[in-house]
Amino acid sequence: GQLNLALNLAKAWLCEAPDPKVPHQPACGQCASCHLVDAGNHPDLMVVLPENLWPELGWSHLDEEGDKADKGEGKKRKPSQEIKVDAIRQVVTFSQSTVSRGRAKVVVIHPAERMNMVSSNTLLKTLEEPPGQVRFVLSGSALDQLLPTVRSRCQAWALPSPEPKQAAQWLASETGLDAAAARLLLDAAGGQPLTARDRQALGLDRDPPVLTVHDLDQGEDLRVAGHAAELDGLV
Repeated sequence: GQLNLALNLAKAWLCEAPDPKVPHQPACGQCASCHLVDAGNHPDLMVVLPENLWPELGWSHLDEEGDKADKGEGKKRKPSQEIKVDAIRQVVTFSQSTVSRGRAKVVVIHPAERMNMVSSNTLLKTLEEPPGQVRFVLSGSALDQLLPTVRSRCQAWALPSPEPKQAAQWLASETGLDAAAARLLLDAAGGQPLTARDRQALGLDRDPPVLTVHDLDQGEDLRVAGHAAELDGLV
């Protein structure tokens, strides 16, 4: 959920119809700026992700960039799992340009720990002294992997996991599972409701699969059960 939170924070900063009487108001979701953020076309927002996470955003222009990168190669290359220095150089250039719509400029980097050492060092000066109205959001789940020099230039906000009861209720409403199945799936995902939802969407559930060795030899689809213990009898 870190990326969703980061994008909603950026959206609120860029929103052009905030209520001045309500501090820390979420984005209105209706103004032109909000629609541009949703479409991935806001001129004052830059989102930096490793190539292998681009599909999560569903922004068509990222797919076009991937096609350009593959052009001329004999086979489609594997998307990078790192945030490369070229992307951070674009961030520096973006930060130095003027604001297009008058609100602010926002850079979202996720997962920030995917920046390699060269990328991190390239960002340092701009992160320490952001020019003009630019704001940075660095999100991730393993911030201890960030360089200490990057962490020291940021204000850290830890995101606690939701209460199990609340998370199970949300998961049940999202997936249509009964309460017991939702709680079991949640436990198998380490209490992470979004991970549990994604696993359920892939066909993972609490029912242990009934397959013989012959079925596996024939390439039958194996559905992994919610608890690893349920798989012991299959090996």
